Amino acid sequence: MNAPLISVIMASYNHAKYLREAVESVWTQSYPNIEFVVVDDASADGSAELLKSLLENSPIPMRVEFNEKNRGPAFTIGRAFELSKGEFIAFLASDDVYAPSRFESQLRSFADDPQLLISFAEGIVLDGRGEKGAPIHGEKIRNLLNSPPCEILTYLYTHVSPLHLQCALVRKSALLSGHAFDKSAMADDWLTNIRIFEQLAQAGHCAFVDQIVCHYRVHGENLHKNHNRYIRLVKQMINAYIPPKFRRTARANIYWDIGLSLAQQQPLRAVSYMLISQFNRFRPWVAMRLLKSLWLKIWR
Repeated sequence: MNAPLISVIMASYNHAKYLREAVESVWTQSYPNIEFVVVDDASADGSAELLKSLLENSPIPMRVEFNEKNRGPAFTIGRAFELSKGEFIAFLASDDVYAPSRFESQLRSFADDPQLLISFAEGIVLDGRGEKGAPIHGEKIRNLLNSPPCEILTYLYTHVSPLHLQCALVRKSALLSGHAFDKSAMADDWLTNIRIFEQLAQAGHCAFVDQIVCHYRVHGENLHKNHNRYIRLVKQMINAYIPPKFRRTARANIYWDIGLSLAQQQPLRAVSYMLISQFNRFRPWVAMRLLKSLWLKIWR
């Protein structure tokens, strides 16, 4: 394979304190043929001014556009994708960082397999102090990625997606033919992964490269930590994008996981989500035990 053009696309929003590091991690890649497309979603923290300054000094082809008003991550990344010209697409959040030499191993996977549409790799958590932590995929997700695409698709229909697109390299043709972006959606990665694997379930391959290619930053401003927004996202995904025959299982799995995540800090809310889960799993006896527990917590 020659050196095909890779388009790195980024939706930028209110990450001015992390933005320079993110952008420079693209600039310093060892791979020689990259363009960088950034769309800022009406940031209010100085990100727009910083991007204009970075654009003037970019050592690689770089395009920066600005939404006139805040439109959300799905609209913004979809707009960046429409502006891209590469044969391959890579994603980067404006608070994350690419590892050096991020692309070569994944590109070799595509050279070895003409039917390959998407290659995932590993990432590592980066906390607010810049310290590295656990892998973001881990053994369970690596095993999932070694499953047939139809099994991965079923998992994506019935769980919040654990697949981080920041660690993926994708043929642009797969994203175009799969209609991978819906600008009206709240979710971006989850829906895009579903659309990709809907296509893969018909034809094509996916792969996993055992290499850390991205540092995923976890901090108090991550969108997924806005609980009310997250619940709206889950409801929209299940009602609008999950096939009807999978919706009960999706509610059972996802609301149970939400309940577990809230058990320590918000036990009453946690029990309410677990109730929703068990009614969707047709386990009314479990739901009644949870309801009794909720009643005792309220009135004790």
